[in-house]
Amino acid sequence: MDRYFPAESREAAAQAYIKDHLWHDPTITVETIGQCAAYAALSRYVVGEDLYVPPRNASELDYILKRYTTDVLHSLVSQARDSELRTALPKARQIAASSLNTVLRNSELLESLLVRHSPPENDVVALPARQIAASSLNTVLRNSELLESLLVRHSPPENDVVALPTSPAPMDSSIPSSRRIPTV
Repeated sequence: MDRYFPAESREAAAQAYIKDHLWHDPTITVETIGQCAAYAALSRYVVGEDLYVPPRNASELDYILKRYTTDVLHSLVSQARDSELRTALPKARQIAASSLNTVLRNSELLESLLVRHSPPENDVVALPARQIAASSLNTVLRNSELLESLLVRHSPPENDVVALPTSPAPMDSSIPSSRRIPTV
């Protein structure tokens, strides 16, 4: 976190103060709540807590951080002794967004945040398409159970089989042979 909000930053100081004084200090300001929310939201992202789909670009990262900020603000306001902080929630959100935008405008910091939770690129083995198709087909053909299940799955249902007469004489019935109900 020191890379994004150094220990001497207003956000880090606000986080430390809120952590120690939230329950008993009724004079906590909206600015302190907003700066603490920015720090806590970024910390939550850095840890990867509740991050199921990592962001692919800056706008997705911004959306995630805003969502985390809102969660933190609601939590802080519900715990604060000053009930008037609830009315100042939009102002606190603005302060947090301003702090986070300072981090996101720095291209080096933005890139490090985006790369932090991205999947490794070296896990994919690149094979020519022809080789993939041939090896996959050979694997299927060698596995007799798999081959049989594919053949059964893609064959027409038994009721759709056309019953051909065994004798060359014409059929007496007006129902087409494909619609007859098989008798056992």
